[in-house]
Amino acid sequence: MNKLFIVALSLVSLTATAQVIKSSGKKVVIKDQLQLNYNVGNKVLFKNSMGQNQGIGTITKTKNNLALIVLQEGQATDIYRIIASTEVQSSQVITQKKTASTRFGVNVAFENRTAQEIKTEGEVAKRDEIKSADDFASMSDILDHKSVEILGEAEFQLNNGFSTSTMIGASFSPNNESISYTDGPVTAKIENKFFEPKIMQKLSYTTELNNIKVKPFALIGAGLYSNTMTLTVDAPGFTDVSEVIETKVTGRTLYLGAGTQVSINENMSVFAQYKVDKVSNLEAETDGVKDEDDNSSSDYLQHSTLSLGLNYMF
Repeated sequence: MNKLFIVALSLVSLTATAQVIKSSGKKVVIKDQLQLNYNVGNKVLFKNSMGQNQGIGTITKTKNNLALIVLQEGQATDIYRIIASTEVQSSQVITQKKTASTRFGVNVAFENRTAQEIKTEGEVAKRDEIKSADDFASMSDILDHKSVEILGEAEFQLNNGFSTSTMIGASFSPNNESISYTDGPVTAKIENKFFEPKIMQKLSYTTELNNIKVKPFALIGAGLYSNTMTLTVDAPGFTDVSEVIETKVTGRTLYLGAGTQVSINENMSVFAQYKVDKVSNLEAETDGVKDEDDNSSSDYLQHSTLSLGLNYMF
């Protein structure tokens, strides 16, 4: 009988020693010395005395301090030798905490969102034109956003390391973005306030690199775009009061993106992601009066967004 040992990570991150008392083909029985009460569904990673991975399995049955492990298929590389092989005299096994089928969490990210293309009144402007400034401001001063994204997340485990998440929340500018202009006694200021509720769907794959969990993902989503711009003009000597004009632009957003999430610990991870979006069905109203442009149904706005954030799962 091969003498195989395991280091088990308990729910409180304590380590303990257990012994493999029987192995046959892809089935292994371990005896838990400290009665840590392994759960069905726990993943078990076998390592040899050199610390090399030998195989991975799943606990399928428990009784008292015994657990039956079935090795997964596909252990075909050199370092994934069958655990019952005579080449392996002793081994370590790391038992991971059972992953719940559903987890809930929150994501907080800082976004740098830049307008790449806009179509209004039948004319299309690319990024270079959007950035071109006139005497006061460029379109990028109004259409680009540095925002915060907060999303609640419900993650559902699939098979073979895959999971899918539904995320609901919003992006918003934490402070009103503003630009100012002065020409003699005349001063003008634009305040820009951005808010966008959204729903996102994410597909992730979890793997390990140097014992660090890495989770690449792809996502799609939709949102309701709202950007309110307030222009305030003061012209002493010409008028005794400030002139204020408020313009609100709304539309429907579709997202497509990808990113990578890296675990810090069991509950917390950091992530970076890149998204592109298209805001269509643009509508504008000034001081509460809707713009009735006949071509507005074909108007659109496209962005690209870089995000850095923190994910916490409960």
